[in-house]
Amino acid sequence: MTDQWRQNSLEDTPPVLGSGDFLADRGYTDPEEARVKIQLANQIALLMEDQNLRQADVCTSTGLKQPGISKIVNGNVSGFSVWRLLLVLKGLGQHVAITVAAPEDDPAPTLAMAL
Repeated sequence: MTDQWRQNSLEDTPPVLGSGDFLADRGYTDPEEARVKIQLANQIALLMEDQNLRQADVCTSTGLKQPGISKIVNGNVSGFSVWRLLLVLKGLGQHVAITVAAPEDDPAPTLAMAL
């Protein structure tokens, strides 16, 4: 019985100290972009749930095919740009705005855009 744990290959793996950034540790080349995409995909999934939408319903309003919607709601966003995910949110009736503002102590103008 005491040797049974040795048969599990995970038991032989030493602990690994992470960097504090899970996505970087998982090999994402741009963890910040991945984090934004995952948050947008999560918002899409929550909207679908709140509005009782099926994937087929979302296809109609966004122009994506069902496999694409499935990937998004399952968090597989590697094939989607941030822009495309923002367009999906717009297709779901969300107001999407992008704001670029200077630091508070800088009098530079603010740029705001809406999709």
